[in-house]
Amino acid sequence: MPDDQKTDANQIRDQLRQEIRRTRLSPEQLSQLLSEHAGITLLPEQIRKAIRKNSKAIATPEWRKVLAALKGLPDAPKATRGLSGYNTSEKGYIEITREMARHLSAEIERTGANISLIVAQKPPEMMTLTKNRISTWKTGRIRKANPDEWGYVISTLNAMPDQKK
Repeated sequence: MPDDQKTDANQIRDQLRQEIRRTRLSPEQLSQLLSEHAGITLLPEQIRKAIRKNSKAIATPEWRKVLAALKGLPDAPKATRGLSGYNTSEKGYIEITREMARHLSAEIERTGANISLIVAQKPPEMMTLTKNRISTWKTGRIRKANPDEWGYVISTLNAMPDQKK
């Protein structure tokens, strides 16, 4: 890839990460939104790969359309963090599937994230989010989560770059 394409890809990737942080959309929510409202078909895994440093296909017109669609969205509301797309039980919790737990583990591994720092930077309304809770989600010992807490952790990890090796 020529240097000018690398620079363009890096700029698009950085803008994409910023917009995902701003809107607090999960890759699943973004995929659905793009499909329904912008006519763009991307799988959640394609979105995850795009925000990673090693993605080569991000400097395409399609990703510019994704950015344009994201820029037109409002900021995530403070109270809900934009996570109303999760299926919740009657008590307001989401079921953590094996796939979700695997994704959490993979993102922690990919980023080399310090979970204690993620917890330390959590919004004040997430008082019950702890390092131990995230660990139990990852191992499957707890299979339910507050959708705002789950979304905060996943969107934070998704927006992080790959760890340096």
